[in-house]
Amino acid sequence: MLSFNKLFKLYLFKNKSAVDLCIKVTDSNVQTYTIPQEQFEELIINWQKPEGYGILINNVHINVQYKRHSPRPESQPVSYVKITIYNSSMRHNFRCDLSDLIDLEKDYYYQVNNKMYWD
Repeated sequence: MLSFNKLFKLYLFKNKSAVDLCIKVTDSNVQTYTIPQEQFEELIINWQKPEGYGILINNVHINVQYKRHSPRPESQPVSYVKITIYNSSMRHNFRCDLSDLIDLEKDYYYQVNNKMYWD
C-alpha cells in the first residue's frame, strides 16, 4: 500500500474546472473535497486575510484562516492555519503549518501552468 506522505494532495482537473483537495488524516486515510476551480482560487488568494476566508459549495462551508494568536484570554503568539469544513451534519477541523498551505498554493499554480498526466 502507498501511504500518504504529504498533508495535502491536489488534483486540478482543467477539463472540469474543479479541484480535488485531499487532506491527510492518517497514513492510510484521506478526506477529499471537490471544489470548483474558481472558488478554490478565491481561497488561495484570500486565506491570509485577518478574518480568514470562506466559501460555500453545495451546502458545505469551507473556511481557511491563518491564526497569529491563540484564543483569548491568553492570546499568545502562534502560527498555524485553521481549516474548518462543515455543514449541518458534520464538522471537520484541520490544523497545519503555514508552510503546508504555501506548498499547496505553489502546487496549485504549478498545475495551472503545466500539463499533468491526468489532463
